[in-house]
Amino acid sequence: MTKTDLVAKLLANENLTVIQAPVQTASFDIKNRVLRLPQWKDMTDDLLDMLVGHEVGHALYTTLDEYSTKNPHKDVPYFSGYMNVLEDVRIEKLMKRRYPGLRKSFNAGYKELNTRDFFGIAAGDFKNMLLIDKINLYFKAGYNCGVTFNEEEKAFVRRAEETETCKDVIDLAKEIYDYSKKAMEDKIEEMKAQSDEHDEFDEEEAAEEQEQRTSNALDFEAEEEDTDEVPDETPSPSTMNDALQDLEDNIEDQLESQTEKNLENKLQELADTSIEYKYITVPKQFKVSPLVTYKEVFEQHAAYQAEWDNNGGYKIITEDDIENAEKFKASSKNVVSYLVKEFEMRKSAQNYKRAKVAKTGSLDGKKLYAYKLNDDIFKQVMSIPNGKNHGMVFLLDWSASMDHVLRPTIEQVVSLAMFCRGAQIPFQVFAFTNGWTDAKYRNADGTRMILAGDSEVDIYGLTMMELFSSKMSQSEFNKMITISLSRYFNNLGNFKTSGTPLNSALAWLYNYIPEFKSKNGVEKMTLITLTDGEGEYLRTGFDQIRMRRQSQGERYITVKPFLSDTVTRKNYTMSDNAEQTKSLLQMIKDRHAITTVGFYITRPTFRYLHSAMVAHYGHGSHISAMGIEDMKKELRKNGFASMKDTGRDELFIVADSKAKISEDSELTIGKKESAARIARELTKKLSNKKTSRILLNQFIGLVA
Repeated sequence: MTKTDLVAKLLANENLTVIQAPVQTASFDIKNRVLRLPQWKDMTDDLLDMLVGHEVGHALYTTLDEYSTKNPHKDVPYFSGYMNVLEDVRIEKLMKRRYPGLRKSFNAGYKELNTRDFFGIAAGDFKNMLLIDKINLYFKAGYNCGVTFNEEEKAFVRRAEETETCKDVIDLAKEIYDYSKKAMEDKIEEMKAQSDEHDEFDEEEAAEEQEQRTSNALDFEAEEEDTDEVPDETPSPSTMNDALQDLEDNIEDQLESQTEKNLENKLQELADTSIEYKYITVPKQFKVSPLVTYKEVFEQHAAYQAEWDNNGGYKIITEDDIENAEKFKASSKNVVSYLVKEFEMRKSAQNYKRAKVAKTGSLDGKKLYAYKLNDDIFKQVMSIPNGKNHGMVFLLDWSASMDHVLRPTIEQVVSLAMFCRGAQIPFQVFAFTNGWTDAKYRNADGTRMILAGDSEVDIYGLTMMELFSSKMSQSEFNKMITISLSRYFNNLGNFKTSGTPLNSALAWLYNYIPEFKSKNGVEKMTLITLTDGEGEYLRTGFDQIRMRRQSQGERYITVKPFLSDTVTRKNYTMSDNAEQTKSLLQMIKDRHAITTVGFYITRPTFRYLHSAMVAHYGHGSHISAMGIEDMKKELRKNGFASMKDTGRDELFIVADSKAKISEDSELTIGKKESAARIARELTKKLSNKKTSRILLNQFIGLVA
């Protein structure tokens, strides 16, 4: 959400839809509560605040029905301009009354517009100016601009200042319109009367006048070579009468507010319409589901085993894989027990904090002795509310760059899944990838499907591979542990690691999370991401349309996209990959009120930590070497660090060497080990255990 969006929403005290569009003037759709703002060039902060405050004033105080359906003068030519001027006076007065701090912005903003001659009064001709224009200048540019009023006009100015309702504005606008129209009619009549006086010459006087004109003309011809004077071009009486009649027939055209028209035209010139703004939404349902259920994973894995059987009888799951999986499950029991215990303790503490003490209607015999001193003699009862039902969804990065840390990361995920089963928390683990066959995303002729509309996100190629679920039986859960930790799993066909479609996965989760919460009765939801890199750019339907247009020779269109939530009425920037991730996470949080936690696995070197910051703050962000060195020290000291302002409640940066949750296994010591080596091994084990406990404690504190 931009600063301008936030200011507009705060001023309006409502959740307006604020959009930037390739339009020339700001406007407010009173019925649909949509504030449209152009992208202005050469805009100062005061001018921007003034324009936003002005449009918010319409949002708060302008009533659509009053100015359209209930307005008896809506068909009068140029009457709307009179209403606009007076409505501006009214709403700006009310905005200044409500937010006194806006006075400075309004004064400075209009002063700037007047200095840049947005009202078109550089010549300063106030004598022949319409009353509505003088009122417009007085309240916008200020009295110092030079505008003056006679006594009759001052009464209208005072009434303009006192308008409180839309009806006041309409009534006063009609009176000023009628006043100006009558003044113009009187002026025309006066000019016609002066013209008629010239027509009353008798023929003799006219002849003498003609003779005199002829003599003057001869004299002029004689002197023509010696003078540069321009001959008198005073129109004839007939020409004057025709002009006055034309003016009288089209008198309404002379009643248009010029200052209001000039201001609107100048603001249109200020708008930058070279950029097309696109407000992208997530469709309620994607045309192709990216979900591959855990049962389908089993089926695909069995199919690969059948292929191996036909090609030599090699086993995808080796005896070592089975043995290692059993060892891991056994060694993880202590960690899982610790997690469950810590979770229940923190959950109970949260419930106790919400406990309420109330008096009953029964007397407390132990307090009766003090009834003369204290009226609190009734028994009390403490009510401790039940804890909220928790739920968790895990997103596991199934990209090729994860290969060197994939096994310890899967072990971490399995440990957390075992914790969820132990604490009876509904959960799902999805591995997101784009390496799965894209056959379902293609038409029968092999061409790519158009999956998204012009203003929708496009998740082409995404696969959400379900690895674990609370719906699994114990045997299914154990089977998936063995498969996911096996040596060949991430090298088999569709299971091969590939790209990092994190943003596409988040877009899909946007609508899946409420479905998950509803099916499992979840009240407190947590989303956990485990990645090692920057998410790929989230494309939209318009990207495909634009590429097709360019291939057909159309000009390149500059597009500035925003993610838009039609329910929360919030918009989010999405200029690059990192910003898209942050915006998607924030949009999910705002819509579904969930907790988001991230684990980012990387090597604790300057180069990799710099990449981590770019992945979460963007390529254009200011990343200091000192900040990277501080994170490097924290990683070496604790085994993990944290980053703020990434769209998550907490993002843990975990050294790849610490990605594996520490096991409480026994320390193995050889018979010939030296005392110094034994001490080093013991210190290392205790350090790893401490690091693991600190990280797990922080994680449980976030999700409990």
